[in-house]
Amino acid sequence: MHPWCCFSVKTDFNSDPHYVFKAVLQPSNRAVAASTSSGLIKLYDAQAGTQLTHVGDLRGHADTITDVAFAAADSPGMVHTSSKDGTVRGWDMRAGQEVEQ
Repeated sequence: MHPWCCFSVKTDFNSDPHYVFKAVLQPSNRAVAASTSSGLIKLYDAQAGTQLTHVGDLRGHADTITDVAFAAADSPGMVHTSSKDGTVRGWDMRAGQEVEQ
């Protein structure tokens, strides 16, 4: 997969009826982060090729998440989010917790 390539994902949030606003691919370790209308960042492993495996959720914003992006290549375990709550947060995906605000 290439970062400029488009792809579609069909996922089942196990009766979680929220929308995905944005999904981004981190090509070097094939992780996917998806911002949802529930205020969660859903994390997926794309190692299997065509199927995504849900590996965790990041929770901390008090309002709609407006953007999600992976950090630079030298920080492959980091993802950053911004929200209508006025915050920008940095997350360590491996630990599953916020490390910057």
